[in-house]
Amino acid sequence: MKSKKDLMHFFNTNHNAQMSNGNTSYAMANTNNGLWWLNIDLKKFKSVVNIILQTKNEAFWLQLNPGFVEDLATKFRIRPDRNAIDLEIVSTAGDDYMHDTKNGGSGFNFNPYIKASVTLNVNGSQENKPTYWHIQMNQPENRNGIVINSVDLLKEKTPVIGTGEWDDLQCDYFKGNVEDAMEVGDVVLVREGVLPIALVSIQSDSFTSEELRQKYINVNYREVKILDWYVGTDTFPVAQGTLGRLTNKNTPSYKFIDRWFNRINTTSKMDELIKILEYKKQIILQGPPGTGKTFTAKEIAYQLITKNSLSKDTLVRKQQLEQTEFKDFCELIQFHPAYSYEDFVRGIVAETQGEKVHYVTKNKILAKLAKKAKDNLDRSEKSLGDLKQDERYQNALEALIDKVQTEIDTSETSKYFLTNSGFIFDCDDEYFRYTGDAWSSSFRIPFDELITIAKNNLRSRQEIKKSREVRGSSRQHATYLWKLMEEYYKILDTYPVPTQIIKENAKKYVLIIDEINRANLPAVLGELIYALEYRNQPVNTLYPIAEDYKITLPENLYIIGTMNTADRSVGHIDYAIRRRFAFVNVLPDSSIVPEFAKSHFRSVANLFTEDYLSSDYKREDVQIGHSYFLGKEEELPLKINNEVIPILKEYVTDGVLSHEALDEIEKLRIEA
Repeated sequence: MKSKKDLMHFFNTNHNAQMSNGNTSYAMANTNNGLWWLNIDLKKFKSVVNIILQTKNEAFWLQLNPGFVEDLATKFRIRPDRNAIDLEIVSTAGDDYMHDTKNGGSGFNFNPYIKASVTLNVNGSQENKPTYWHIQMNQPENRNGIVINSVDLLKEKTPVIGTGEWDDLQCDYFKGNVEDAMEVGDVVLVREGVLPIALVSIQSDSFTSEELRQKYINVNYREVKILDWYVGTDTFPVAQGTLGRLTNKNTPSYKFIDRWFNRINTTSKMDELIKILEYKKQIILQGPPGTGKTFTAKEIAYQLITKNSLSKDTLVRKQQLEQTEFKDFCELIQFHPAYSYEDFVRGIVAETQGEKVHYVTKNKILAKLAKKAKDNLDRSEKSLGDLKQDERYQNALEALIDKVQTEIDTSETSKYFLTNSGFIFDCDDEYFRYTGDAWSSSFRIPFDELITIAKNNLRSRQEIKKSREVRGSSRQHATYLWKLMEEYYKILDTYPVPTQIIKENAKKYVLIIDEINRANLPAVLGELIYALEYRNQPVNTLYPIAEDYKITLPENLYIIGTMNTADRSVGHIDYAIRRRFAFVNVLPDSSIVPEFAKSHFRSVANLFTEDYLSSDYKREDVQIGHSYFLGKEEELPLKINNEVIPILKEYVTDGVLSHEALDEIEKLRIEA
């Protein structure tokens, strides 16, 4: 029960109201500021005026009797947040009277005018789909008359659609004079014959305008909002008629508009999510099980990185997510209760080499991805000259690494000797690891240290020992480092500076953390709680790598978490962490459930009402989502019997649903 027609029917039926489209105005909530404007025809004040106000959770029926305002053109501003009606009253002399609550005025308290109200079942099983229409308005004089361009009406400063003045049902539909008339919020496809022009949303009641009539000949107009201009090649299934109302969901015309409208909604929601993520840098998608939070996270990441949309086709989508242009910039991990800082950020790992055990500090998934993102950001800010030099140093380094690793792999000793007593036994992700047969410990030579020495043109062991450009450990072990540098210089001399190089643009990197609330977040994140808010500022970690304790979360690294609100472990997310994430609700969406499963979806949704739902839980936190109802029709019995029913029964066990729900849950079972 959301539309004007539904609410009128409710109040007429339940409260003996004498409402009609002719004397009833409708205002729907602007949830940002609780403010509505209503224009009321002067002639309505000769009889009772009914007003329906709809907020997010309630609808009010107000009734104004004759004499409330006399002989004046009137505009109402209604502020439910202040229980007030402001009247902008303009007399024939042009006087302006405003009882303005926003600027401190008292306004008129609208409570005395409320005849009845109703609580709306916002999250119920009813679909919140608007009524669909299609209109052809390029022949205002009907066939064989003058032809106008429909696009011109839509490109007015305030876009409009229009129709002529005829004594027929189509005109009454447009003007709002019949029960099933067009109303604010309805969606209209504007066409010329079978050619779609645009999809629009109705923003006003019907009105007349002599200025518009002179330009377009049409008599009646409604203000609209452009939802999308048509850029496809398909034709609309209906070719005839001025105005049509679509109610049969199985017709090609209804499906044509519905697909278009759903695509616009999906694109709009995704654009909004990406905008939030780009602003905040980290978001958490929260909602009950089965609402597609992980899929949404992947789709956000894919669009953010590639600027393209994920396919709805499973096989195509799998191929897209495996593409290098995406896979190299996105990582996905799932948290669990035993997950720790050392698993996520940086930790000490024990490794063996023969009978020796070596303890090394390693970057984990967050620190690795942060380093990749920061390196990319740094390179994007360098000049072409610097990039060419970096390329030369890097190419020579990779050749050295390959030579050392080949020697380790092919020699009988599995060693690359630096001296008679010291040798490299492993090439890790970021450094060479070396030791000696009689040594109790192993040491590391970071790859980037060789480049630092080469850039500073240090040409001997003594110069390395004296330099403050290298790490302390490098100065202490300069003998072994210099032996490796000698080989590096030989290779470097064979590599010229590249003549051509492609300037690297800043990329976007995304870390998806599935079930983020399953781990103890303060312990897992540690000091990075600070780094989440202060991007590009290094913070000290618990463990150093090559004497460097610092980690930086760059501005081109984004984090998307998913959180199951039905899981009571959400309490582990404290205020400090909540402040650093934007929380976005991902709720059950009946509009994407296929027709063959809609009745089953509604039956499940009906369990999450006050009749069965514990008062300790909110419906939006626990109602299982639409993903359980997607897929092929032949798969539905398996999903209902083996996924939906077990979850619902577990809800009963956990006290989310009452035991009275068990009978209704069993009725959901689909017999094979």
